Amino acid sequence: MNTYIEANQFGILVLPEETQDEYKKRLHLAPSCPKEDLAELETMYDIRPASIDVTYSNERLSFFEAGCTWMQDDEQGKKAWIQLRKIFQYKDRYLFFYSKAEVLAHEYVHAIRYPLGSNKFEEFFAYYLSKNQSRLRAFLGPLFETSRDTYFFLLSFILPFCYSLIFSLTWMLPEWLGPLFFLLPVATTLYFTLRLLTRWRILYRCKNVLKQVVKGNPLHLMVRLTDEEIELFAHKDAHGIINWIEKQKQCSFRWQLLAAAYYEGKVGYA
Repeated sequence: MNTYIEANQFGILVLPEETQDEYKKRLHLAPSCPKEDLAELETMYDIRPASIDVTYSNERLSFFEAGCTWMQDDEQGKKAWIQLRKIFQYKDRYLFFYSKAEVLAHEYVHAIRYPLGSNKFEEFFAYYLSKNQSRLRAFLGPLFETSRDTYFFLLSFILPFCYSLIFSLTWMLPEWLGPLFFLLPVATTLYFTLRLLTRWRILYRCKNVLKQVVKGNPLHLMVRLTDEEIELFAHKDAHGIINWIEKQKQCSFRWQLLAAAYYEGKVGYA
């Protein structure tokens, strides 16, 4: 089991429904030693990332993106690699506030959680690594889940401007369209804000109850959970989580491993 726990610390997570033999086979195809020394990632999430390919290129990156994680599925399973801006080859910062270590750790979270197939809280875990540099960025960073969210948000502000311009030139558009266009940015801002606050609330509830049943930092276990497990734990008390984990251990290799690494098995551990 120690070998599997070490692989788990390298960020090679056991997938839901994966058996011990399947995981063992996947380990033979994966790197066996860490490549990057990212102290924040290890302290916060107990991850010393194994070798994941990192390339340096500005291709397909928006101006506000310092890096990106690309994923693909093939016959050997799910794979990911990281793309950083070329400037990080010879400078440590981009746009004054993005540091290479912070961006790399952020992208490693995406790469490591990608095989879980759970992306609802992925940006939250990735941006939470920034809390020592900027609490505001750590909190507001997950406002947008994908780049499509960002473009949709910006478009909701551009459309009213375009409407005003066209209407002032033609005077031919229906008047009832005006209020609808100007409500659009308000509605989108409200939607993304409420989504952000709701998901932070779920994460904090999950973290607080897990403090009672895990060894050490509850984030070590949380970053390895699926979206469904995070939401489930957020709505259970400590005894309910213990009962749930004990049942999972009987039939799930993944939970046998996670329990051996992080689970205390009783209420009140600190």
